[in-house]
Amino acid sequence: QTSADEFAVTKQRQQTGAAGEQIACDFLQELGYRIVERNHRTRLGELDIIAEYEEFIEFCEVKTRKGRGGPHPSLSVTKKKLQSCVNWVNFISV
Repeated sequence: QTSADEFAVTKQRQQTGAAGEQIACDFLQELGYRIVERNHRTRLGELDIIAEYEEFIEFCEVKTRKGRGGPHPSLSVTKKKLQSCVNWVNFISV
């Protein structure tokens, strides 16, 4: 693949991810959550969505698939991403 092809694939993946995150935000808002922030990046990692419901703060990792094939999106959450979420919880619990 040329770098132009790779850029197009990366751009399409970003657009698919952004669309999935918007769907997730809409769904959470319908359930009464307030979206605090999206795509929050720090040294602890990136969180796709930070949402609040009553006294709870929710950290959401969004995995978007095109079509119904392939493994369940939850299987795409890596140990590194899971550890990043644990680090966030530990950070705010202090």
